[in-house]
Amino acid sequence: MRRAALLLSVVCLGLGCKPEKAAPTPPPSFFSGQPFSTAYPLRLDGKPFMARVALTETERAQGLMGEQLANGEGMLFVNPLPVRARFWMKDTPADLDIGFFDREGRLLEVRVMRAQDTAVTESQSDQVRFALEMRQGWFAESGIAVGARLDLYEVVNAVRLRGFSPTKLGL
Repeated sequence: MRRAALLLSVVCLGLGCKPEKAAPTPPPSFFSGQPFSTAYPLRLDGKPFMARVALTETERAQGLMGEQLANGEGMLFVNPLPVRARFWMKDTPADLDIGFFDREGRLLEVRVMRAQDTAVTESQSDQVRFALEMRQGWFAESGIAVGARLDLYEVVNAVRLRGFSPTKLGL
């Protein structure tokens, strides 16, 4: 490669070519995809729903504080490593259900969280990779029980659309 560049330079000098100025490379943008506020179509045991996807530490910390969920919409939190998940409802105006999932997208448990509650809701497992917040009652009304599977193919697509690398998030 270096020889080809050197040869090209020598040929250009001999012919009197003027090298073109290379266009500056734009700096990489961390958020080169769709914004955090975008909801994506996902499935849980075949049941379709829409969810925003929280990927960064800042997004996971912000969650739904100060916001109401649209009808049938939720928020999926993606952890790059397994964790004992901890959530609270500070500044969240409505009761929610939260489902905790392992790395394979299997639902481990569902917990109820009350609006404005600053007590921590913690997962029983320390192997949580995904957490899904939905309107209170959504899991039961949808017939979703422990063992249900989150469609990880759709999660990976949402991550890509957000402009993130699924591999860097352990997907």
